[in-house]
Amino acid sequence: MTTSTETIQIDLRRWLYQLLPYWWLILLSVGLAWVLAYLYLRYTTYEYRASAIILVKDGGGESLLSEESILLSQDFRTGKKGMDNEMQILQSSPLMQQVVERLGIQVSYFRQGKFKEQEFYHNKPFSIDSLELNGEKANFFVELVDNDHYLVKGTAEAEDGIRGTYGDLVPTFFGRLQLRAAHPDAIIPGVYRVQVLPTEPVADRYRSRLRVERIGGVFSSGLLSLALKDPVPSKAEDVLRTLIQVYNEEEIRDENQVLRNTLAFIDARLDLLEGELDAVESDIEQFRKRNALVRETAAASRSFAVDELRATLNDISRLETQMDLLRSLEALVRQRDSIALVPANLVAENPAVGNLVNMYNQLVLEWQRLNDIASPRNPARIALEEELADLRISLLESIRNAQADLAIPLQRLQRTATELERNMQRVPTIEKELIERKRLQAIKEDLYLTLLQKREETALSIAVATSGNRVVEPPRSSAGPVYPKEQLVYIGAVLLGLLLPIFGLTLYHWLDNRVVSEDTVKRLSSLPIYGRIGLHHEKSELVVRAGSRSAINEMFRQLRTNLNYLQVDQVEKTLAITSYTAGEGKSFIALNLALTYAMTKRKTLLLELDLRKPKLATYLGQAKASPGICDVLVGERSLEEVTWQYQGLDIITSGPIPPNPSELIGSERMRQLLAELEQQYDQIIIDNAPIGLVSDALLLRRSVARFLIVVRHRYTKRSMLEHLEEMHQQGELPNAGLILNGIRFGRGRYYGYHAYGYRAGYYAEN
Repeated sequence: MTTSTETIQIDLRRWLYQLLPYWWLILLSVGLAWVLAYLYLRYTTYEYRASAIILVKDGGGESLLSEESILLSQDFRTGKKGMDNEMQILQSSPLMQQVVERLGIQVSYFRQGKFKEQEFYHNKPFSIDSLELNGEKANFFVELVDNDHYLVKGTAEAEDGIRGTYGDLVPTFFGRLQLRAAHPDAIIPGVYRVQVLPTEPVADRYRSRLRVERIGGVFSSGLLSLALKDPVPSKAEDVLRTLIQVYNEEEIRDENQVLRNTLAFIDARLDLLEGELDAVESDIEQFRKRNALVRETAAASRSFAVDELRATLNDISRLETQMDLLRSLEALVRQRDSIALVPANLVAENPAVGNLVNMYNQLVLEWQRLNDIASPRNPARIALEEELADLRISLLESIRNAQADLAIPLQRLQRTATELERNMQRVPTIEKELIERKRLQAIKEDLYLTLLQKREETALSIAVATSGNRVVEPPRSSAGPVYPKEQLVYIGAVLLGLLLPIFGLTLYHWLDNRVVSEDTVKRLSSLPIYGRIGLHHEKSELVVRAGSRSAINEMFRQLRTNLNYLQVDQVEKTLAITSYTAGEGKSFIALNLALTYAMTKRKTLLLELDLRKPKLATYLGQAKASPGICDVLVGERSLEEVTWQYQGLDIITSGPIPPNPSELIGSERMRQLLAELEQQYDQIIIDNAPIGLVSDALLLRRSVARFLIVVRHRYTKRSMLEHLEEMHQQGELPNAGLILNGIRFGRGRYYGYHAYGYRAGYYAEN
């Protein structure tokens, strides 16, 4: 666990050191992001939020106390509004279109600013009194010239336009226009943009911005929260205020629809009864004339039996009136194939039927609302239609039960009337017929008076109808803009400015296949590291100087010391310097390491065996074609002839490039020369060819004491190290080790190497 934690800490530290050199890039990115955030806030249109809270009350009638009513209320749930349906209605297109048309916000007014447009609402300098468009929409510019005139233009930059006078109907390129100045005596000249859109897209735009939510979730008590975003706070408030008003008006209209249908039904019945009463009264009048019965006191002078018969007949008339209303209601329910409202308030004497009618009408209203916003396959609509069908059956059954309940007392009264009529057999036949006609007249009059009373009650209900909803919190806009949030925009910009370069740099380092740290070398190769040489910036490749205390001199001395430690038990005279590929600095390392040995008064030889691409002659200012080891190998020169000195160091360059380097290096003559040179010198440094490109260096593995392989920082590929490790495991590199070259010791450059003290100028040149 401790090792894992330390590894994470080291990786994090290395990651931070990799980012530190690019602090200027990260700072520049943050600054640029801050500027972009400022410009975004400068040119973005701010939006404000207006909100309101309304209480949607239950729309059912009074609860019934009978067992039948309680069961029906539980079955059909007609006593409560569906809150989800009410939320959909508030967000429906018809309601929002009424709001748009009532407020006239299809027309928008903008002032052309320097950076962005500013919309005017209540404080607009002019308004459109009349507009006749050629198409569905228009976009034009109005330049206020003076207190009486204006110009209508197609673009803000146009110099000419159609000149108009306030109050006049002016023909334009998009239609006929009439403007009215808000303050004729205080016109501020300027250019304004006017946008006219159809009602539907404007309503859809505000519907998309409207949010209707329950307060308290599923268990809310009818509280709904309405919220709307708009660039103009007062417009958002007006939209919410008008939406609530239109919603209440629509609810009242829906509720009054039942009463209006009832009123129409009553009027039709009254017209019919008026004709029937006229016919009955005319018949009585003709009957009296025929039988010379002109005095109304004739019937009053009859016996007690006649009075009792009249009272009984009045009761029969009342019950028959109720039966007639029930039969009319039953016929009306049966004949309606479509879903429609049923006249209410006709059966007040029977609460069960009356409440079922109210339940049925409430479901019909809810179905009509869903019908406007839901498709025929909507599950809620299908369920509601099934409830309506079931409730219609229950309503018909309740009507039949009510008729049966009335039939029993009616039959009893009819039997009583029959008995009374038998007792009145002594009454003259003419008066008896008159009584029967008056009984029919009384029945019609009672029914007529009952319907008149119901008509007055219904008309009064329509007149005093109010919405059951209540505004708990009136529309009020936020004190500041809700979009965009300046603080969040700046925080987001800073984070983005930080994360983008960090992510890019991290991705760059992750995809970088070069050796960038000592940990990478240790992870990919088991070869020991003998020394570390920093990156030098001098033009000359000769960096080792006698008496110098520079950092790079100390590094070569440290490398020499490390190599001397390896020779405690056995002297290793011949060291071969090589690399995996060209450009890793093996010749540079070989030259300066040899000079370091020569400064210790040891007889040292630098032998260049990179016969394909030699560089030592160039580094030392010698001609490339000067004699060298190739001439010795072919027998044209002796060792003394090709050996020359530089600052106490004997040097043998490669000489002319031969056509067969591998054959020369692998020859017996080469082995003999190396054996001869070991007898003459204390230390031999060989500059070999790269082992990853050619096999020249490997031909000497039995003739040299140790291979020193140069790995260059930010140059050597990881795949090269992996191949070196594979060669090492296969025994192709005996006594081999690594020299790390070109190290950047600055902070964050090469974590793992700077701990050796070659920083901060301590080893600067004296």
